[in-house]
Amino acid sequence: MPIRLATLADAKRIGRIATAELLIDVPDFHWHTSAEITRAIRNDEYFVATLKGRIIGILCLKRDADTLWIETIAVKRQHQRKGQGKALVRFAVERAAQLGLPWVRVSTFSQYGAEKAYQRMGFHVYDQNPENFWLELRVADGLPQ
Repeated sequence: MPIRLATLADAKRIGRIATAELLIDVPDFHWHTSAEITRAIRNDEYFVATLKGRIIGILCLKRDADTLWIETIAVKRQHQRKGQGKALVRFAVERAAQLGLPWVRVSTFSQYGAEKAYQRMGFHVYDQNPENFWLELRVADGLPQ
């Protein structure tokens, strides 16, 4: 499954996947809006996974001093549970290594239960509250095969 940098031509498809798959009902959530997607694409933060030329997964990565954050990750429903999400996470870890960053971190809403999937990939919970989990992976440790 090729993963490439998103272009502005991908923005509508990214928005549709984000809206359909993230199912966010959180006040002030804006990461799936057209303006935010366009901003992230222009900053080279959005990547898309393709299959037979069609976008099946999306990944937004944001960098800070020592961390590459998985800001948004989603895979179209019909392609879930086939390793596509793990491939996107692996891409994030490889990207962090290329950038010389020691950490990949992610925040996930508790309602999704996604923290378990991240833990299976070697991430560790470093903070949580009733609504969120914050997880991290040391890039040098990589993902389990």
